[in-house]
Amino acid sequence: MTLTCDNSTFEDSPFFTKIASAIEKYKNKADGIWVSITPEAEAFTPKGESESILVKWLSWSLTDSEGNELFDPPLLLVHPGLTESQIKHDLAKHFPNLKREVDNEIYFDDE
Repeated sequence: MTLTCDNSTFEDSPFFTKIASAIEKYKNKADGIWVSITPEAEAFTPKGESESILVKWLSWSLTDSEGNELFDPPLLLVHPGLTESQIKHDLAKHFPNLKREVDNEIYFDDE
C-alpha cells in the first residue's frame, strides 16, 4: 500500500517557513531564490517504517546578486502533487522582491 501526504498548502509547509527564516538571516545578501524539484513523484519508505509514501524531492537555496548560492542547498521531501508552476506562483506571491528560478534539474549523489 502506498500512502500520500495530504498537505499541499504552501503557506503551511515547512518549506515556506525555511525560506522565510533564511530570507531574514540573509536579508543583506539575498537577491534571489533557486528551487529544483523532481518532475515525478516516487515511492519512499521512511527509515523504520514498513509502508511507503509518495513524495517529490526538492532542493533550494538563496542566491546573491551574482547568482551564487548563499548556503548548501538542503534536500527536502515534499508533497507529490507539488509542481514547478505552483512553486513559481507561490514564490512570486510571497517573495515578490526576490529573483526566482525554478527548475527540475535536481541531482543526487550516488552515496
